[in-house]
Amino acid sequence: MNTLWTLVRRAMAGACSLGFSGGIALAAATVTSEPVGFSSVSLPPASDTFVAVPFLRPAVFSGRISEVNGNTLAVEGTATWSAGQLVYAAGAQPNTYFVLIGSGALEGGTFTVTANGANTLTVDLAGGSLNGVAAGDAIRIVPYWTLGTLFPTASAGVSFTPTTDAASPQTIVSLFVPPSVGINPEPAATFFFFSGAWRQSGQSPSLSRDDQVVGLHSPLKVRNAGSGGVLVTAGAVVMQKLALRIRTQTGGQQDNLIALTRPVPVTLNDSGLAASGAFIASATALSRADLLMVTDNTVQGINKAASAFYIYQDSAWRKLGQPLNQDFGADVVFDSAKSVAIRAAPTSDGATRLWINSASY
Repeated sequence: MNTLWTLVRRAMAGACSLGFSGGIALAAATVTSEPVGFSSVSLPPASDTFVAVPFLRPAVFSGRISEVNGNTLAVEGTATWSAGQLVYAAGAQPNTYFVLIGSGALEGGTFTVTANGANTLTVDLAGGSLNGVAAGDAIRIVPYWTLGTLFPTASAGVSFTPTTDAASPQTIVSLFVPPSVGINPEPAATFFFFSGAWRQSGQSPSLSRDDQVVGLHSPLKVRNAGSGGVLVTAGAVVMQKLALRIRTQTGGQQDNLIALTRPVPVTLNDSGLAASGAFIASATALSRADLLMVTDNTVQGINKAASAFYIYQDSAWRKLGQPLNQDFGADVVFDSAKSVAIRAAPTSDGATRLWINSASY
């Protein structure tokens, strides 16, 4: 991965004028400044590449919460949008939005917007809760990346190869949200670019899926056939904490494919994965709890196996196959040149753990 980013503060109006927003204009929305940057990731031919998008699309609103009521948030100040304006509508409003909590006890939490009033936001808790969110906490409203914004038509022949025969896709993009239960997850859906738009495998090739949401904190897999490419992304740098959900199940191990939305490589120690309690330590190498698996994206191949395995034991990161008295916490694991999966050990309650990651920059 080649990533360049800058802390030059750009006004949101300027960011939107560069085409980042890709959606509605909130005329009365709070104008904000965000650090921005861009990255490029090589997508080799005849190979699978897992991509962790290191930036967010710029926010369309930033402000503070005035009230919390169940799964509805009210914001301070006068109305900044009309009722329903933040809800996806095919052919009319192409974006799906999420709320990013920017401060307070739930900093880094994200929730998809499902409805909105004049100054309220109703969100999908997705098994979580707004407990801990309080009046005065900062929030941003951010559009999710979509297939059409990550891989726009203008990038055909650069970041992907268009398909000319729907029966023989050239570039296949796989998404893993919603996640599957168990280990070695299959994609939730796969897509290819055909006749001017993204199409979903198994569905009518006349149905555009350009608005398909690319899940936050979940990688996407790009499989190229004969030609390679380079994915270039540009967007907002996340400066606050990130809260990522690590799922477990009672009946067996559970794989979690993870994409850390950071513009710089992150080591195991700096990740906060063990320190936040989201990764369970092992008693010994033979009596393992959670397992972290890393696949090298720079190695060409289809359905590649993991090349490195880590456990947390005796207050340090250990690498299987290496001396177990050696600390590998300085290993860079989270970046776009690697694919990371956390295999959570079975639990008694199937609870979801929160991994809190703080920015190292």
